[in-house]
Amino acid sequence: EYTTSRSSFGMVVSMRQCSRPLCSRDAAATLRYDYAAGVVMVDPMSAVRDPHEYDMCAWHAGTLRAPHG
Repeated sequence: EYTTSRSSFGMVVSMRQCSRPLCSRDAAATLRYDYAAGVVMVDPMSAVRDPHEYDMCAWHAGTLRAPHG
């Protein structure tokens, strides 16, 4: 979900929320899967939203544990 606001410099800033259910915190990281390589990546939030990635707040990104097996 996007909300927009104007920064003090007059630029439009896009804010995204954590994609975890019932979480309304601002997103701080992006979760990506590379299914072919079997890799899960949590990186700083991407500049552009991709529908195949998940935005997460700092708390959810920090407590995420990838499945093993």
